Amino acid sequence: MQRGTGIREDGYVWMDALRLVAALQVVLYHVVHCGLREGGLAVSSPILRAVLFHLTAYGEQAVMVFFVLSGFWIASTVDRLKHSDRFWPQYLARRLSRLLAVLVPALLIGGAFDLIGAQVLHAPVYASASAAAWGAWPQMGETLKPTVLVANLLFLQDIVAPPLGSNAALWSLSCEFWYYLAWPALVLLAHRRPGLALGAVLLLAAQPALLETFPVWLIGVALFHGERRLSSSWTPPRWLLPLALIALAGALALARFAPVDPLAGQGLLGLATALLLFALLRAAPRPGMLARRLAAMGSAGSYSLYLAHMPLAVLLGALAWSQGVADSLLLRLGIVPVVLAWGWLIARLFESRTQFLRRLALSVGAAGATYRR
Repeated sequence: MQRGTGIREDGYVWMDALRLVAALQVVLYHVVHCGLREGGLAVSSPILRAVLFHLTAYGEQAVMVFFVLSGFWIASTVDRLKHSDRFWPQYLARRLSRLLAVLVPALLIGGAFDLIGAQVLHAPVYASASAAAWGAWPQMGETLKPTVLVANLLFLQDIVAPPLGSNAALWSLSCEFWYYLAWPALVLLAHRRPGLALGAVLLLAAQPALLETFPVWLIGVALFHGERRLSSSWTPPRWLLPLALIALAGALALARFAPVDPLAGQGLLGLATALLLFALLRAAPRPGMLARRLAAMGSAGSYSLYLAHMPLAVLLGALAWSQGVADSLLLRLGIVPVVLAWGWLIARLFESRTQFLRRLALSVGAAGATYRR
């Protein structure tokens, strides 16, 4: 990657650690918070309930953090490749290998889990409004269709079809994919190199749901280009990092508790995240061993955890129901480490193959270009 002029390597460690924290928050949101929010989990201690309710409530906000991080990294990739004559083959090989290495098995395995829960166990969660207690869509069992699977493989969930089965977390992946295409299309258009990916720009314009979070994603793009324009000798004052942490905490509080417009809340959260990332990139404290381990897990497995956790969590809840075990806070808390281990396994089995798939796609593309000559 082409580094920013004044970036310290420690900053990238903290960014990867932040990815893992965001993924963990999404898991806690779906497995614990949604049950508390819907009133399905009885907690005798009001203090414990309040603590858990608020500590696990930021799944939607965590996705905004992912968007800012994504915009930053994609801006870097596009900036590095934009002058290449083979921009699209190289760029798409990198992006699609990254996305599909986990998406394909996550959809197939997750769909199999949902079929077991819906058609073998006949668990009511797959066909009733109780799905909301897991952060999923009601009647999610009805989405287990080949057409929905194909739409999800083409990143068209929430555009022409719902997410497959219980995996409601997939809504953000369709946003990411079309942002991946729209941004480089705009960059190349500015260099008078229009391409077929301009269709992604038109799709964004025609889909209000995609446009809603695009400004947050662009904040990450602006962070990358803004940081690069600063002198390498400039170091932010020491108070910037604590100020950024306070700003992020304030933005999270506003998004949760203040009567602000949701889009405005997302924008404030995106700006606060960018401020924190800038402080970390320019003046990050040296990470300890724990932070480095979290960063390694965030880099290698946060994507797998995000895509794979929901179908297994819902299936485990369905299995408990089939055995007469009532839904409870203890059950949900027991599910959390299981789905974390599952995400790690998916990462080891599939996400770790990303580089191999990328090299394969690039070599096939290069061979095809040579053949056409």
